Parts: sequence; C-alpha cells; structure tokens
Amino acid sequence: MELKTNGTAADQLARVTQLEYLLIGDLRDLLDDRPDSTDRKWLMAVLDALLQSLNTERELKDEGGYFQKVVDKRPAWSRLVERLREENLQMYDRLFELRIMMDLMSDRQFEKAITHLRGELMKWMMWFTAHSSREERLLQTAFLVAV
Repeated sequence: MELKTNGTAADQLARVTQLEYLLIGDLRDLLDDRPDSTDRKWLMAVLDALLQSLNTERELKDEGGYFQKVVDKRPAWSRLVERLREENLQMYDRLFELRIMMDLMSDRQFEKAITHLRGELMKWMMWFTAHSSREERLLQTAFLVAV
C-alpha cells in the first residue's frame, strides 16, 4: 500500500491522516464486541494497514524535518518537537509489538489473551488520539497565536 503517489506533501499527509482515522474507527468497531479467533485475521489486517499508514505519515513528516517549520518559527520549541517525534516513534513501536504478539499466538492463546490485547489496543488508540491532538495544538499555537 503505497500512499505517496501524487499531490503535494501536505495533500498526501492529509490523505494519510484521513486513512488513519478510518482505520482507527475500524479497529474500534472490531474491538467493541469481544473479538474471537475468527476476527483475528481482520484485526491483523487493520493493524497492518495502520502500521503502513503510520510509517508513510512519519516519512512525510520527516521530509525536511519533523515539524521543521515550527522549529524555524519558534526555535525555543525544538525540544517539544523532538519529544513529539520520539512519542510518535514509540507509538509505532508499541503497535508493531502488539501486531507481532498477535501473529505469534495460536488461536487458543489468542482467545485467552484477547481481553489483555483489547485493553492494550484501546489504550493505544487513546494515546494516538491524544498525540494527534498535541501535534495539532502545536501547529495551531505556532502559527495562529502571537507568542
């Protein structure tokens, strides 16, 4: 799934972000009911697509530097930007760990671990949403507010 095909980087990033929110919605729908081994392949497919999308988003954001425009406008915010970038990497790594964990489990192990996995994925989704809000607030504050 290659998402960087045409348009400006901003357009591509907007499409990737929209896709991520759709995938988060799909993941939430799958987790609303207690998933079982028959839902496992769908969970893994959504996680695979979400990981690909997150990777593409990071590549797009890293072109020219992660929030480099913010750092250029507000140099004192470079540490804040770096913390957000590190958190972005940690979120990706955590979701990748959960995906690998699911892949390594037998159906029986999956059935036993689903409550734990469901809780971890729900926590990850809240983390993702909070992180996205922090990024958006950073951009808004940097460019719309006179500091």
